Amino acid sequence: MSDAEAAQIKQLREVLGMTQEELAREMGVSFSTVSRWETGRGSPSPLARRRLEELRARIKPGTSSRGRR
Repeated sequence: MSDAEAAQIKQLREVLGMTQEELAREMGVSFSTVSRWETGRGSPSPLARRRLEELRARIKPGTSSRGRR
C-alpha cells in the first residue's frame, strides 16, 4: 500500500472522529489491522475497501478532521 493510501485511511478515521479501535470494530477487523493499514504495512482486502468507501460516503463535503481520541 502506498503512503498516500495509508494516509487517506488515517484521515478518514480522524474525520469520522474514531480511534483505531473504534474503526476496527466498525470494520470487523482487529485494532492491529487498522494500525497496519495506517502505517502502510498492510492493505485492506477488497471487502474492507468497499466498507471504507461506505464510511467515506458518510462524510459531508467540507468536513475536516476533528482529532478526537
